[in-house]
Amino acid sequence: MQKTNGFTLIKGFFSADEAMTILHSLFDYKINYHNMEIFGITERMKYADIGRHTKRVEELKSEKEKLELFLKDAQEKNFRLSIEGQIKIEMVAHE
Repeated sequence: MQKTNGFTLIKGFFSADEAMTILHSLFDYKINYHNMEIFGITERMKYADIGRHTKRVEELKSEKEKLELFLKDAQEKNFRLSIEGQIKIEMVAHE
């Protein structure tokens, strides 16, 4: 059995508005996922370590802001966008 696999999540040409809808949804979903993890962890344990999730939320928000600037520029210039998003999954031993 192979230990690494790749999957195509997004592939095609999009307007800036379409790209914004698709990519915002992905970023929002990941931000929400980490926020729900933070909520669940803090509900179960008063002094839980949520640093990894908090850091990831901030990273995602920063990336989303950069994406918004890029897409706004593409929209103002009336460009279409070619987007290809690959997901790479690798099996690793559990520590």
